[in-house]
Amino acid sequence: MLALAQRWGALAGLAVALTALLAHFGIPAAFLIGPMIAAIALASRGLTLAMPKPVSAVAEAVVGCMIVGFMPADFFRALLERWPVFSLGVLFVLAASSLLGFLLMRLRILPNSTVVWGLSPGGATVMTVLADHHGADAQLVAFMQYTRVLVITLSAAAFAHVRAAGAPVVEAAAPAAPDLWTCLPALAVVALAVGLMRMRRLVGGPIVLALAAAALLKQGFGAPIALPPWLFACAYAAIGARIGLRFTRALLLHALRSLPAVLAATLALIALCAALGQALVAFCGLDPLTAYLATSPGGADSISIIAAGSPVDRSFVVTMQTLRLFAVLLLGPAAARFVATRSRAP
Repeated sequence: MLALAQRWGALAGLAVALTALLAHFGIPAAFLIGPMIAAIALASRGLTLAMPKPVSAVAEAVVGCMIVGFMPADFFRALLERWPVFSLGVLFVLAASSLLGFLLMRLRILPNSTVVWGLSPGGATVMTVLADHHGADAQLVAFMQYTRVLVITLSAAAFAHVRAAGAPVVEAAAPAAPDLWTCLPALAVVALAVGLMRMRRLVGGPIVLALAAAALLKQGFGAPIALPPWLFACAYAAIGARIGLRFTRALLLHALRSLPAVLAATLALIALCAALGQALVAFCGLDPLTAYLATSPGGADSISIIAAGSPVDRSFVVTMQTLRLFAVLLLGPAAARFVATRSRAP
């Protein structure tokens, strides 16, 4: 058996190599998926490692700040101006994912409340963390979430490319890394979340506390919520490795057997949300790409990144995605219990 330092070194080396390869080919969330695949590869071969709890807590809090960073500064004004449209979009996607989860559980294709978390249309990392906190099968949830996010992100990017075909190409300048003063509010939020991570009654752990505190600072006091890109990359890598280290060979075989059901549910969810987007185009006057990205059940982070480089109403897209994320955070545990209870075969 390799020494502890050698095991961590093997994981780090393989993670760096895979992340570089994925980034080279433009795969979304390469900093998360690369370490996750590396950890799965090593864990499935019997290598035992566990991510330290303080590192996990910091990573969760950083991801919470990242999500709030995508929120427009006029989030509540935009919400009040078009609340019927946002409410319809959020409730429709939640209902569609819950219905699909109910059917998969009723048919005993996927187990217990895991399928509800796996299909929940929030950020993939957020849903995996919440599932873990609520006793669901976090590994299978991760498999479902990242399979779903990959399919939806690629389809959304392809749709954006087709819709933007023929439009003049505008090279966007890379955003400058924030200075220390700008990062202070977010760093304070991370410190608060990590300091309170032992609170048992905090549903969702540090990620939920960071979301709430960062949103309050940004929307209530106008404080900037920004962190260095390297810190986001490290947080994604830590969470990806933590997820991957929990995979076993038996779990991988089980997850692969579930792949057809996961893909079928993902494609059905995409189709339902695309139909809603078409309705918004017809009745609300939105352009097709804005409507498609706003209603897409992918992660709020990946969809926001696609929207940033596309000719769309970015404020509308991010507001819809962020509102749905908060709705899932508030309603997810109750929805999982509700669907699990009523989907049990008589």
